[in-house]
Amino acid sequence: MEDLNDKFLLRVMTYNIHGCIGADRVVNPDKIAAIIVDLDVDIIALQEVDAGHPTREYRNQAQMIAGVLGVEHIYFPVEQEGLRRFGLAVLSRFPIVGFDQIRLPNVYPLLNPRKRGALRTLLETPAGRVYLINTHLSLFRLERRLQLTALMSGGDFTAVPANEPLVFCGDLNSGPSSDTYKQVSRLLTDVQTATHSGSVEATFHAKSPFFRIDHIFISSHFTPLKTEVRKTADTAAASDHLPLVVDLALKKSSD
Repeated sequence: MEDLNDKFLLRVMTYNIHGCIGADRVVNPDKIAAIIVDLDVDIIALQEVDAGHPTREYRNQAQMIAGVLGVEHIYFPVEQEGLRRFGLAVLSRFPIVGFDQIRLPNVYPLLNPRKRGALRTLLETPAGRVYLINTHLSLFRLERRLQLTALMSGGDFTAVPANEPLVFCGDLNSGPSSDTYKQVSRLLTDVQTATHSGSVEATFHAKSPFFRIDHIFISSHFTPLKTEVRKTADTAAASDHLPLVVDLALKKSSD
């Protein structure tokens, strides 16, 4: 068994919260926040995060959930229409010292699909700097291919130095047999297939999960220790996706 004495342990989650719309069609950010509190995670990547919606009391869901957790957050409104915004968020117990909002290609504008993006954050952990990229890719295969290409320049992920720890996660709308998944797997490690503790589990649909489309990939700086797809009555009712969590070990910086 690997010696973890010189490692820093952190817990990371990716979760498509579906605008906090539950199975009962009621918008309930408090339910999502309670699930995250119970999972006791350090870094949270959220997709389909709503803000400024007139029928939802104009609440910024990222801000509200971060307030409950007492953590920092960055919100990227990939879609904006009037006051209403919709997009990605990263929440962190560690200081967020940098971020970039990346808009991804859309090749079917006449179909009016969801706009897509990625939120790249730089976190300052007790073990040193960690990059996290949170994304939500298209439902369409061609768009996904172009969007992933936009995130991968010169064989590496956009603006992340090769010697820096990287977590790449989100709702890729792609399973393990897809070209998208295989392309990411050439550079990074899927935590679900790499851990010895925890089974490979689907994340969608929450009530009866069959598709494994939400993923966490890591660079070689990390050792994945345990993964979990939280399946309870609460998670089945809170969103149409289940949260994926991984415990990681990161070698402490020598600085």
